[in-house]
Amino acid sequence: MRIVKLCGFMLAIALLIRPAAVSADWAYPFVVYSGSIYVVTDTVVEPERIGNLLGKVTRYSDREGTYSGNFSNAFPKGTRCYAIEGMSEKQGIAVRTEDGRYVLSEYGGKYGGSLYASEGMSEEQESGGEYEESLSDRLGGLKGWLLGAAAVVFAVIGYRHRRHR
Repeated sequence: MRIVKLCGFMLAIALLIRPAAVSADWAYPFVVYSGSIYVVTDTVVEPERIGNLLGKVTRYSDREGTYSGNFSNAFPKGTRCYAIEGMSEKQGIAVRTEDGRYVLSEYGGKYGGSLYASEGMSEEQESGGEYEESLSDRLGGLKGWLLGAAAVVFAVIGYRHRRHR
């Protein structure tokens, strides 16, 4: 009976000390596409300079964090990203705003959160299809809970082992 009480107590402690999600403002508006970060500018790109569809924003987040896939802190899920005629992706891409304008997003380097993301987009993504979130994306904060539960299990095992010596 004592072990059940101890396990419940340790689980309660683990749940209470788990860090809460932190919400903070990003330093600047951006779009992450294919493992690279693009800083959104106020520069309007003329429609005749718009090239091929590159993909869509697959996740919007206004919470600071590290995410995989194509996401933005400025544009909603489904926003389309395009190549710009006469400009390489290492210089910038165009993002279509909700009011139908295209704004320049300048290349800012490789995105740190893309370590587990695939470098390219699937053919479905390239054609503007929906992006299916990875298991890692869907589990998100569950990792912390699983680590806490594992810590409780190991603590209980250690307690029982010491008690029976």
